[in-house]
Amino acid sequence: LEMNNPTGLAVQLQSTDGHLLGWAPRYLVNDLVGAMVQFTELSATVIRSNSQEAPLARRLLIEMTGRLPASVVPMSSAEFIPVVSH
Repeated sequence: LEMNNPTGLAVQLQSTDGHLLGWAPRYLVNDLVGAMVQFTELSATVIRSNSQEAPLARRLLIEMTGRLPASVVPMSSAEFIPVVSH
């Protein structure tokens, strides 16, 4: 958990030996922080590594797994309310 990230609160992903892999998408940060505070059984696994020519943000595909406490409902905040036009 990065409290002093220049873009605001962030969840940094690191390898088991401490190498920086990247950050969780900003739109998931609030949900992840809510889960991390209450329940720490979350993990991330690199499931695909793209070529060096891929943009930096697309080099690794990381799958996050774990259990969330019942009080955490992912993607239920106001920013995820569908925009409907008539």
